[in-house]
Amino acid sequence: MRVLMFDYDGVIANSFLVVFNIYNSVCEQYGLSKMNKDEFVHLYDDNFYVDVVSRGMKKENIPKMIEDFRAGFLKHEKEIQMFDAINEVVNELSKNNKIIIVTSSETSVVKKFLKKFKINVNEVLGADIATSKIEKIEIIKKKYPNSDFAFITDTSGDIKEGKKAGVKCFGVTWGYHNEQLLVREKPQKIFHSSAELLEFFQ
Repeated sequence: MRVLMFDYDGVIANSFLVVFNIYNSVCEQYGLSKMNKDEFVHLYDDNFYVDVVSRGMKKENIPKMIEDFRAGFLKHEKEIQMFDAINEVVNELSKNNKIIIVTSSETSVVKKFLKKFKINVNEVLGADIATSKIEKIEIIKKKYPNSDFAFITDTSGDIKEGKKAGVKCFGVTWGYHNEQLLVREKPQKIFHSSAELLEFFQ
């Protein structure tokens, strides 16, 4: 059996502007500085929550930040669209693979989006379950032993975490990080369109 783990923001959901604006609206209450877009993408060079803590946020405030982002997503949910044809790709792949979302967003928000756009997945593991994607991937590996695992993401930080968790990692260029940033972490392959992704995994 093959388990395809998809990141959510930047792979399925075209959410960058919403996430960026939410961050800048709440960051100062956590002792963090506002950022421009070029600075913000580098919060994803490693794990997002590890990065904000390294920049001065107290670790015990992570659950509150997750809740703030959840509220922000719900407030601006109409602004978040899926990437072109990604619903068709995921639904086609779900016929012969287990599809699991591994995300830094909150689980219920992601489930609501997937339901809205009729995207079929087996499970969603959000930041409320664990902030570490290594930990979430380990949960999946234990649940589906002896499977072939692939993690599909748009950030170099996710590729780092996926590799540490011992799974194959694949990059997509339509999300938060450009191809240059993805290449540095040496993913198995980089996809430039959802059609390429479908052709590879089908």
